Amino acid sequence: MLRQWRYILLVASTLSLTSCTPPEIEIAVSQEGGAIIVTLTQDWGFIFHDRKPPCVDRIELQRSDGRAEIDWLLQAKTEACVVVERFRLGRAPPGFREVTPMNSNSHGRYEIVVWGVGMGGRQLVLP
Repeated sequence: MLRQWRYILLVASTLSLTSCTPPEIEIAVSQEGGAIIVTLTQDWGFIFHDRKPPCVDRIELQRSDGRAEIDWLLQAKTEACVVVERFRLGRAPPGFREVTPMNSNSHGRYEIVVWGVGMGGRQLVLP
Protein backbone atom coordinates (compact mmCIF):
# COMPACT_ATOMS: atom_id res chain seq x y z
CA MET A 1 0.00 0.00 0.00
CA LEU A 2 2.85 2.40 0.82
CA ARG A 3 4.42 1.67 -2.57
CA GLN A 4 1.15 2.60 -4.30
CA TRP A 5 1.01 5.96 -2.45
CA ARG A 6 4.61 6.71 -3.41
CA TYR A 7 3.77 6.02 -7.04
CA ILE A 8 0.70 8.31 -6.89
CA LEU A 9 2.77 11.05 -5.21
CA LEU A 10 5.49 10.71 -7.86
CA VAL A 11 3.00 10.97 -10.74
CA ALA A 12 1.20 13.93 -9.13
CA SER A 13 4.51 15.75 -8.54
CA THR A 14 5.62 15.17 -12.12
CA LEU A 15 2.33 16.45 -13.51
CA SER A 16 2.39 19.56 -11.35
CA LEU A 17 5.97 20.38 -12.36
CA THR A 18 5.34 19.91 -16.07
CA SER A 19 2.21 22.04 -15.94
CA CYS A 20 4.26 25.14 -15.04
CA THR A 21 5.60 25.50 -18.57
CA PRO A 22 3.17 26.05 -21.44
CA PRO A 23 3.45 23.55 -24.28
CA GLU A 24 5.10 24.49 -27.56
CA ILE A 25 2.89 26.20 -30.12
CA GLU A 26 2.77 23.87 -33.11
CA ILE A 27 2.67 25.46 -36.56
CA ALA A 28 1.32 23.79 -39.71
CA VAL A 29 1.58 25.41 -43.14
CA SER A 30 -0.65 24.51 -46.10
CA GLN A 31 -1.82 26.00 -49.38
CA GLU A 32 -5.46 26.69 -50.16
CA GLY A 33 -6.41 28.30 -53.45
CA GLY A 34 -2.96 29.85 -53.95
CA ALA A 35 -2.84 31.30 -50.42
CA ILE A 36 -0.49 30.08 -47.69
CA ILE A 37 -2.50 29.17 -44.58
CA VAL A 38 -0.88 28.93 -41.15
CA THR A 39 -2.63 26.79 -38.51
CA LEU A 40 -1.64 27.00 -34.83
CA THR A 41 -2.32 24.45 -32.07
CA GLN A 42 -1.10 23.56 -28.60
CA ASP A 43 -1.42 20.20 -26.90
CA TRP A 44 -2.42 20.81 -23.28
CA GLY A 45 -3.03 17.13 -22.51
CA PHE A 46 -0.75 15.22 -20.16
CA ILE A 47 -1.90 11.71 -20.88
CA PHE A 48 -4.37 12.20 -23.75
CA HIS A 49 -4.15 14.84 -26.45
CA ASP A 50 -6.04 18.06 -25.76
CA ARG A 51 -5.27 20.29 -28.75
CA LYS A 52 -6.49 23.88 -28.62
CA PRO A 53 -5.72 27.07 -30.55
CA PRO A 54 -3.06 29.08 -28.68
CA CYS A 55 -3.27 32.57 -27.24
CA VAL A 56 -0.73 34.65 -29.21
CA ASP A 57 0.54 38.21 -28.90
CA ARG A 58 3.28 38.38 -31.56
CA ILE A 59 3.81 36.81 -34.99
CA GLU A 60 7.01 37.21 -37.00
CA LEU A 61 8.14 36.11 -40.42
CA GLN A 62 11.92 36.33 -40.58
CA ARG A 63 14.51 35.37 -43.13
CA SER A 64 16.39 32.22 -42.26
CA ASP A 65 19.45 33.03 -44.39
CA GLY A 66 21.39 34.51 -41.46
CA ARG A 67 20.52 38.16 -42.15
CA ALA A 68 18.12 38.35 -39.15
CA GLU A 69 15.67 40.50 -41.10
CA ILE A 70 12.01 40.58 -40.13
CA ASP A 71 9.85 40.65 -43.27
CA TRP A 72 6.50 40.71 -41.47
CA LEU A 73 5.66 41.56 -37.86
CA LEU A 74 2.25 41.46 -36.19
CA GLN A 75 1.40 42.53 -32.65
CA ALA A 76 -1.84 42.01 -30.71
CA LYS A 77 -3.90 45.21 -30.56
CA THR A 78 -4.44 44.81 -26.80
CA GLU A 79 -2.25 43.99 -23.82
CA ALA A 80 -3.79 40.53 -23.68
CA CYS A 81 -2.99 37.76 -26.10
CA VAL A 82 -5.47 36.75 -28.80
CA VAL A 83 -6.64 33.20 -29.55
CA VAL A 84 -5.53 32.38 -33.10
CA GLU A 85 -6.39 29.12 -34.83
CA ARG A 86 -5.44 29.94 -38.43
CA PHE A 87 -4.62 32.86 -40.67
CA ARG A 88 -3.51 33.66 -44.18
CA LEU A 89 0.17 34.56 -44.51
CA GLY A 90 0.41 38.24 -45.37
CA ARG A 91 -2.97 39.11 -43.84
CA ALA A 92 -3.25 40.02 -40.15
CA PRO A 93 -5.71 37.85 -38.19
CA PRO A 94 -8.47 39.62 -36.24
CA GLY A 95 -7.12 41.36 -33.13
CA PHE A 96 -3.67 42.05 -34.63
CA ARG A 97 -2.02 45.05 -36.24
CA GLU A 98 0.84 45.04 -38.72
CA VAL A 99 3.95 46.64 -37.25
CA THR A 100 5.99 45.71 -40.34
CA PRO A 101 3.91 45.06 -43.48
CA MET A 102 4.86 41.98 -45.50
CA ASN A 103 6.96 42.68 -48.55
CA SER A 104 5.14 41.52 -51.68
CA ASN A 105 8.48 40.29 -53.09
CA SER A 106 9.11 37.91 -50.19
CA HIS A 107 10.42 34.60 -51.47
CA GLY A 108 13.00 32.09 -50.31
CA ARG A 109 13.63 30.44 -46.94
CA TYR A 110 11.89 31.87 -43.88
CA GLU A 111 10.95 31.03 -40.35
CA ILE A 112 7.58 31.92 -38.89
CA VAL A 113 7.74 32.43 -35.12
CA VAL A 114 4.83 32.98 -32.73
CA TRP A 115 4.90 34.09 -29.07
CA GLY A 116 2.16 34.16 -26.48
CA VAL A 117 1.26 31.55 -23.88
CA GLY A 118 4.11 29.43 -25.15
CA MET A 119 6.20 29.83 -28.27
CA GLY A 120 6.77 28.03 -31.55
CA GLY A 121 8.61 28.31 -34.83
CA ARG A 122 8.66 26.60 -38.21
CA GLN A 123 10.78 26.82 -41.33
CA LEU A 124 9.04 27.41 -44.65
CA VAL A 125 9.87 28.28 -48.24
CA LEU A 126 7.97 31.03 -50.03
CA PRO A 127 7.84 30.61 -53.81
